[in-house]
Amino acid sequence: MSTVQSVYDLLQYRKDIQVNSDDLIHCIQAAIRAISKRLYVLGSDLITGKMEVKIFAKVNTYELLTLDVAPATAWAAGDTITGVTSGETCVIKSVISTTTFYIDERTGDFTLGEVLTNGTSTADQGAANPTTTSLMVIVDSSPDTITYAAAQFVVEGFKADMPVLTSQASNPGPYRIDTVAAGTLTFNSAEALTAAGSSSFIITSEDAFGYLPSDFWGLKGKPYLSGQTVPLLPLPSVDVELQHPGPGQPLYYQIIGSRIYVIPHTAADYTIKGDYYQRPTAVSGDTSTIPWNELFDDLIAEYVEIGFRGAQTKSGNTVQILDKLIKDGVDLVASKFDRKAPVYAPQAIPWG
Repeated sequence: MSTVQSVYDLLQYRKDIQVNSDDLIHCIQAAIRAISKRLYVLGSDLITGKMEVKIFAKVNTYELLTLDVAPATAWAAGDTITGVTSGETCVIKSVISTTTFYIDERTGDFTLGEVLTNGTSTADQGAANPTTTSLMVIVDSSPDTITYAAAQFVVEGFKADMPVLTSQASNPGPYRIDTVAAGTLTFNSAEALTAAGSSSFIITSEDAFGYLPSDFWGLKGKPYLSGQTVPLLPLPSVDVELQHPGPGQPLYYQIIGSRIYVIPHTAADYTIKGDYYQRPTAVSGDTSTIPWNELFDDLIAEYVEIGFRGAQTKSGNTVQILDKLIKDGVDLVASKFDRKAPVYAPQAIPWG
């Protein structure tokens, strides 16, 4: 039997069991979860999946720097610009015109009317400049989006699955990106952003963690970085975490909720791979598929029969019978399914 309907059809000949499909779904779901938990305790490959979790180096949105007086000699991408009065700096990412630039790494607010310099060429600004803007709009649209007048998201390095923070007061984040276009970030449907009109704020990606699979039930063995030859280790203590204040290649991991954190924070994009225990998919209707390729169909049917024949309350006798049924039925199959090949044995004693 492959679906909930198959179990329902099987029970129709049992005159002593009166059940509708809605009741049956709950009982089958209980059986599937009981079997899954037993497989979890046994460490069985029957509920093992392969995970690939993406973690990303930090990126952020650029800002538009606007002057009213151009420098005597044109500035170029890569120049560090310093405000003579404020002492604040920024780095030019690209040149739009002699008076407009996309900038990054701004340390603070420039002073209106101050002189800006790249160390060689100066630009003495009027009373209303320099200005810095980003002009983004947060749209509450299910899924929520952020639109960007500069259309720089792809150039700036934003990617699908990336967690991001914003400096917009009502939407600090982190939020999970679903898709990226030049002028639009579309977020995961589970995220809820508050609408905000055109305003200047910064979006920064989070380099500390990645999102675990939605059916994650626990790790089976150690995870590792794709392309590396050693596994990540569990974070042993806060003291070890404090030894890695800056980004680098991750050495340790820590699982908190639905996220896997890396220590140190990543300085490059990686994929964390590994085996994990999968939570079973809930059955929700007559056509829902029962897992495990029919290995436990007879066990589930028997569980349902005992469940509906037994007491309507959780009597100790019924619970004990169901527990034993699960252990006996699961352990026999799981021990054979996970059977490994013979271990190689040396043909002689290695004396030295």
